[in-house]
Amino acid sequence: MIQADITIQNKVLNVIVVHPYAPTHTADLVQRNSSLNQLNQRLKVYDNRQVVLMGDFNTASWSWSYKNFLLSLPWLRDTNRGQGLTSTWNTGIFHTIIDHMLISSNISLQKSYIVDD
Repeated sequence: MIQADITIQNKVLNVIVVHPYAPTHTADLVQRNSSLNQLNQRLKVYDNRQVVLMGDFNTASWSWSYKNFLLSLPWLRDTNRGQGLTSTWNTGIFHTIIDHMLISSNISLQKSYIVDD
């Protein structure tokens, strides 16, 4: 986790970037889920702040670990919701989003898009 506090017009924006382990083996899956749980605990102090949380979460938006993560932090919203079928990870057969950007409910998102390689 890397955090930067940016002041814009006398308001602090907390920008947090994460990149948990890729779950290529069972031990990595356990580590990734543990990282999400630890992140969850750290983020509780950011409630009522302006927060942008982003990174390669190494988990699809439909996975139980990601859903539980979001449910425990209801003041964050996933900017991918409502954007249609998009993808940030392509195995050649399977496409899904594993890179996420979450913003606090007190931030208005004007525009977002996924940049092609």
